[in-house]
Amino acid sequence: MKRLLASLLAAVLCAGALAGCGSSGSSSKADTSKAAAGASSSAGTETDTSTADAGDAETSKSAEAPAASSGVKEVDFMDSFLGGSGKNYLGMDLADLNADTGNGYDEAHATEFDKSFGQATYSLGEVDSILGGRAKFGGKLPVTITLFFDGDRIKKVLYKIEEGSVDSAAVCKSIAEVLKNGLPADYKGEYDYKSGGKDSARFANDVNGYVFEVKHFSLDDSGYPVHFTLESYKDKYGQ
Repeated sequence: MKRLLASLLAAVLCAGALAGCGSSGSSSKADTSKAAAGASSSAGTETDTSTADAGDAETSKSAEAPAASSGVKEVDFMDSFLGGSGKNYLGMDLADLNADTGNGYDEAHATEFDKSFGQATYSLGEVDSILGGRAKFGGKLPVTITLFFDGDRIKKVLYKIEEGSVDSAAVCKSIAEVLKNGLPADYKGEYDYKSGGKDSARFANDVNGYVFEVKHFSLDDSGYPVHFTLESYKDKYGQ
């Protein structure tokens, strides 16, 4: 009897042990699968995060690095009037100017271009002088050139020198000095004339000549850009 009870007890214990082993093996297998899945998920997250970080870095880099300036190179429109050998483009077609500048003043290089309206504007970017380096600012300022047309014919050139860290009244004086000292003797100067206002200067000779004008011009009372224009006497006064 005792032997029978001992045998039954041994069988029960063995069955329990086998059941425990089976459970442990399943649990370990499940845990291993979970761990693998977790690792895969973690790897995927890290890859996604790295890609996102790279994208953010590229976006930030693009935002911090502005496009290169598209400013055109200044043509010395005053050279022929100041004793140089350059061409006088007033009265010529835009095609003549582009033929000499490698199409530097075509529509593709303009910030605004409307031949039907009769004008095209080009940016020089920030420069420290104009008129072939003759009129110096004492610092860099944003400058644009606007060409005005009669059909295809260039009838007026306007330089606009924007407000900046340099005294704009001094810029007016610098341009006026270049005109005073460089134009032929028959060009007479007027300064601070009524329609031009303070810091203005105008040089002209006769009806067959040209008019060169410097103005300290206020757009909206927030700043005083400098305007410098050159045009024929007849175009300016409609003769």
